[in-house]
Amino acid sequence: MRFEDYDTLRSILNEFRREKSDIEIQIEHNSKCMKTAEAYLSSYVDSVSDDFRIFSPRRADTEEKRRIENVSEEKAACEEANKKLLSRENILTDYVERLENVLEHSKTENTERNEQMESICKDTLSGLDNLVQRMEGCFGYIERNPVQAKQDFIIIGRYLREIADKLRDCLRQEE
Repeated sequence: MRFEDYDTLRSILNEFRREKSDIEIQIEHNSKCMKTAEAYLSSYVDSVSDDFRIFSPRRADTEEKRRIENVSEEKAACEEANKKLLSRENILTDYVERLENVLEHSKTENTERNEQMESICKDTLSGLDNLVQRMEGCFGYIERNPVQAKQDFIIIGRYLREIADKLRDCLRQEE
């Protein structure tokens, strides 16, 4: 995976985590609203006696009914919002886990690839060092033994082709 892709996935993961955190805050807020509404409704039911309900004027009774309906509707709205938020939070949790797994796998894969590349580079450098030594040896007997020098240059050419092929294979694997 390219670094840009990895970086993009990390930013998406961070955005999902932020959104999940915001949702958790909203759920907490809605839960507090529901508890407040429940407390209001239970305190109203407990505080009003049957005698008061029977002998109170109709208008006071309708105002209380409206107040109770409003509180009940607010509680229901908070419950509905929490259901949607919990659903979204579960989806985000799943996405976060998946992205973390992908990024961890990619990190492991990149580490392995870097180790392979390092091994290939060491092999290539060793081969090039060997070729340099052979070439330096050839220079010493070009005039004395041109046939041997020619054979050594042919061998050097083969080694150079092998090294070039290894590098090409390595570059193809990167793509």
